[in-house]
Amino acid sequence: MDHCTFEDTLTLGKAANGEKLQVYDGLCDMKSTTTNVTVSNCVFKNHDKTMLIGSSDKDGENDPAARKISLFYNYWLNCGQRCPFVRNSLCHVLNNVYDSDSNRIYNSQTSINARAGSVVCAENNSFGSVASPNEAGGSISYSPNSNFNPESYYLYVTLESKAVKSWVKANAGARQ
Repeated sequence: MDHCTFEDTLTLGKAANGEKLQVYDGLCDMKSTTTNVTVSNCVFKNHDKTMLIGSSDKDGENDPAARKISLFYNYWLNCGQRCPFVRNSLCHVLNNVYDSDSNRIYNSQTSINARAGSVVCAENNSFGSVASPNEAGGSISYSPNSNFNPESYYLYVTLESKAVKSWVKANAGARQ
């Protein structure tokens, strides 16, 4: 998936704490036999449970290395959590921007979540005014490790850290 814009445009009500409430989950979920997917140059905007990879702790537990997901150059704006939430998968999260602005609907809870047999290699991401990555039973590394080395699967380019935010904001999303 490349140059897409995913956005929550519905206002469905309010929770007891006053936060807006939605009755559906992810903008872009990957589960069951989904594998070898790259999501690049996309915008994920104004959504709570944004991206789920693996629908349960049992989804993919027999072969977690079979599901390989790459997330490159994406802009996550005003997203509450699951950016992504990863179970039983190998996931490479590179050169993404996580931020919120004054129009945010959802409180930022977590960004990258690794859980249940997952290995996430998170490199060179920009975290503005959002929650930082959260480990929950998986492993998040900030450089390739012995469990998962993305360079053994494909070649990729890491932007200079100071250029990530401006490049992603200028290039991500659907084009007219």
